[in-house]
Amino acid sequence: MWARSPQSTENARKFFPAVSSDVVEVVSGSDICVLCTPIGAMPELARQLAPLLAPTATVTDVGSVKAGIVSQLEAILGSRFVGSHPMAGSEQSGIGAARANLFEGAVCILTPTRNSAPDKIQVLRDLWKSVGCRIVEMTPQDHDERIACVSHLPHAIAATLVNAIHLRVPDVGCIAGGGYR
Repeated sequence: MWARSPQSTENARKFFPAVSSDVVEVVSGSDICVLCTPIGAMPELARQLAPLLAPTATVTDVGSVKAGIVSQLEAILGSRFVGSHPMAGSEQSGIGAARANLFEGAVCILTPTRNSAPDKIQVLRDLWKSVGCRIVEMTPQDHDERIACVSHLPHAIAATLVNAIHLRVPDVGCIAGGGYR
């Protein structure tokens, strides 16, 4: 785990036995590596991690789009990479939004490809089940199509609606509740 500030480091220590911003320290001896960064940062991070990871390590991500990033990360990490997308969380972010039951009952979508090592797929099934997820598997392309329908498109429509309202009634936000904001 990387901690970005002294405060986030202190908060993270409540959940993790070791916290470091040193990539070598974080990866050394890890059996599983979960990339929890913006998707655009993942390829460069994977290039840094690849020579440091044990050959038996399993690598996944938690990004909300899959086709492009799975292809890029497989090219860097090989068959030990399998995409994941836990459908959990809220509008909040950061360590302060963490909660012990975050994944209980949530779906986690695994996106193996023909290049994925079967043992790595099983490691990730076991990982996500161990924190309470229900596992669904599909191709990265099917993932992107379905998530666009149930998550990305509704979000884009809501944002468009809010922007249209603000054009018509610019000060409406001052009386709106949290869901609107």
